[in-house]
Amino acid sequence: MIRISLPDDDLQRLEAVFRDAADATLRHRVQIVLTAHRGRRHPDIADDTGTTPRSVQRWLNAYLDRGLDGLRPIHEPDGSVASSNRR
Repeated sequence: MIRISLPDDDLQRLEAVFRDAADATLRHRVQIVLTAHRGRRHPDIADDTGTTPRSVQRWLNAYLDRGLDGLRPIHEPDGSVASSNRR
C-alpha cells in the first residue's frame, strides 16, 4: 500500500487546488491524494471516488513521482484531454 504523508505546505496547496480547480479530472486526482493522506485504505478511496484500487495506486504513484504536475491531465494537440496521464 502506498502511503502519503504530506508536509503542511503541500497539504495546503492541494486543498487549494481541490477547492479552486475548474478541471474535474484534476480535482478527482487531488481528492485521491488528500484522502490517502488522511489514512483511508486504497479500496475505500476507490469506492469513495468511483474508481478502481489500481487507479488509486496510479495517481498516488504519479503524485509521489512528479508532484502536482503528475496529476494534471494531458491535453492532446486538438485540445481534448488524453484518457491517461502518460509518462
